[in-house]
Amino acid sequence: MSGNVEEVDRKLRSAANGHIDLIHWLLGPNDMIVHVHAKNFKELLRVIDERVLPLKNLVHNKIASTETLIVTSSNARAAFKLSDTKPKELNAWVFANTNSNDPKLGSRLMEDKNVFYVAHVIGRFDMVLLIKAPTLPSLMSAIDKTLRTKNYFTGTDTRIVLM
Repeated sequence: MSGNVEEVDRKLRSAANGHIDLIHWLLGPNDMIVHVHAKNFKELLRVIDERVLPLKNLVHNKIASTETLIVTSSNARAAFKLSDTKPKELNAWVFANTNSNDPKLGSRLMEDKNVFYVAHVIGRFDMVLLIKAPTLPSLMSAIDKTLRTKNYFTGTDTRIVLM
């Protein structure tokens, strides 16, 4: 991403025409995570190819690169709601690789009250999780006890949500 984050956010929301469920701005090498929904794979490709990727051609306030992960199954405590407000509690997205093909792994992870969302994905990672907590120490503890003590994760990449 290059340019003003608020302007990129506005352009992305406008371009996606209601297909975006969530935009979080992240701390780390990836500037944002965007959760896009579609009724089928063909529609998803159309939204990405015709609405999101053309933003890469803008001179200022543009998306410089993208990485797409396809959700094959997911669990969430509540539906994502696109809003203009900053999250009220600390959030972290965790991108994880596993040594498990257990389809119930995501459901078991949701037993932890701090795990808000788990998705099994196709792409560079095997799973994506959204962890929420009221304080930084409790967020770190939730990530440690939820992920780092389990022997089915081979690696994780954690991004703190800024806005």
